[in-house]
Amino acid sequence: MILPKITKVAQKYRGLIEKVQLIRFYVPSSSIAGIKLRVTGENFHYLKNVLRIDRGESVKAFDGTGKEYLCTVDEIRSRHIELNIIQVFKCETEPIVEIHLVQSLIKMGHFEHVLQKCTELGVKRFIPAVTERTVVKLEGEREENRRLRWQKLAKEAARQCGRGICPDVETVMDFEDALKSAQACDVSIIPWEEERASPLKKMLGQVKGNPKKIMVFIGPEGGFSEREISSARESGVVPVTLGPRLLRSETAAIATVAILIHELDDR
Repeated sequence: MILPKITKVAQKYRGLIEKVQLIRFYVPSSSIAGIKLRVTGENFHYLKNVLRIDRGESVKAFDGTGKEYLCTVDEIRSRHIELNIIQVFKCETEPIVEIHLVQSLIKMGHFEHVLQKCTELGVKRFIPAVTERTVVKLEGEREENRRLRWQKLAKEAARQCGRGICPDVETVMDFEDALKSAQACDVSIIPWEEERASPLKKMLGQVKGNPKKIMVFIGPEGGFSEREISSARESGVVPVTLGPRLLRSETAAIATVAILIHELDDR
């Protein structure tokens, strides 16, 4: 007789849970005018044809700049949906520390895995980079199409995990050019399999003050060359070790970001 009771409780509260977990989606700030918000394109199709949303229903939208909007459906037209903005509030899910991830190009599936998981962890900016041992090559129109796909994946990951900011995905750049960006950050690190004396946690413990902006350089499948590490040192980037085991590029990226968030996001 226990099972029927559990079923009744589940049915009783299922509707309440569904109402609390409102539909959430990204909208560009250009879609917002006063207390009105217009939904078009893919979101329009998703709300109207997939979810079959009705007038009066509540939804959440975020504009990728840290603002969220609680809305109700006002009108459903043939090509757009008009929403009334009921409340505007600041999203509180962003980490305190800004992490800029320079990820060397790797196999596309692995690169996109890094993009998705590191967006969920809280990375602010992605810089795809070409290094001496990079095998994957992107050029011209193919490169831009790939960047647009990556930006879309980052937006979807930000929506799914409840972030208020959509990370920027920069155009592909050479490693040497990426190093120039390190000077704008409080701390810059480069995990390297040949480093032994400076574990990441120990290195962070030696940093003075509370760094607000950190740049991370992750190598390709073949790792960084000694020449690249030398250039990194000259640019103020600190080589660190993640431990005695040799990690794949995508594992190193996710592990490093997770450690930084754990050590520096003190909320």
